[in-house]
Amino acid sequence: MGVCVRWETVGAAAIGTAHLETNTPCQDRVWAGSIERDGDNHLVLTVADGAGSAACAEKGAQTAVEAVCDFVLQCSADDLKTMGPSLADGLVDAVRARLLALAGEDERPLRDFACTLLVALSGPDGTFVLQIGDGGIVLDTGNGPELVIMPMGGEYVNVTRFITDDDATLHMETRLFDAPIVRAAVFSDGLQRLALDLSAERPHPPFFHSLFGVLETVNDANRVDLTLALERFLGSEQVNARTDDDKAMALALLRT
Repeated sequence: MGVCVRWETVGAAAIGTAHLETNTPCQDRVWAGSIERDGDNHLVLTVADGAGSAACAEKGAQTAVEAVCDFVLQCSADDLKTMGPSLADGLVDAVRARLLALAGEDERPLRDFACTLLVALSGPDGTFVLQIGDGGIVLDTGNGPELVIMPMGGEYVNVTRFITDDDATLHMETRLFDAPIVRAAVFSDGLQRLALDLSAERPHPPFFHSLFGVLETVNDANRVDLTLALERFLGSEQVNARTDDDKAMALALLRT
C-alpha cells in the first residue's frame, strides 16, 4: 500500500451568456473529490460537456460524471492500482453503458445525450488521465504544470468528439504518470481561451496561479464557501468577456 495522500478539491459550473440569451440550460457537469478504496484515497476529477446540438445534453453530461464515480467505486483494486489499458477500456465501457441505458429508458437515440468526457484519477502511486473531445486537463505531478492532452476537434472547426460516438474509443486519449497529482485542473472548452496558450500547447500560468493560490488558503472555516466562490468566478464579467459558452472546472491540490 502506498503512502496515504489527500487533496483539497472543488468543482463548479456556470452557464454561458449565449445559453442565457437562448434560454438554454447549462450543459456542463463536473465532479471533484476523493473516493476511498482499500484504505487509500483516490482523487477523481471529471468534467462532461453536453453537445449543444443534443436534445438532452445536460442529462447526458450528468449521467457521464456520475458513471465515472460509480466506476471508481466498483472497479477492481488491481485496475485502480496499476492504471493499465484495462482501466481506460473499463471506464469508457461503463460510461457508455450508463448512457445507453438512459437512452433506452427515455426512448431516445444515444446521440441525444452526446457529451465530451475528461477524467483525471490519482492515487498514492500514480495518475491516469483520459479525454474524449475538447476541453483541457492541466496537471502537475512534481515537475510543474503541463497540458497533458491537446484539446480535440473533429474535421471541421467547432466540431469535437463525444463519448456517445460509435468510434469513441478510437479517439480516446490517455496518459499515465508514476506519481500522485500535486495540482490539477480539468475544465470544459468554454475556458480554453482563458486557461491555455494553444499555439504553444501549454497552460496560461497567471490563470492557474490565482486559482491554486485560493486552494492553498482553504481551511475548515472557509471550505464551505469554496464551491460558491468558484461558481461566482466562472460566471463573472471578467470570464464572460472572454467566452459566452458554459464553463465547468474541477480543481485539486495535494495536502502535505
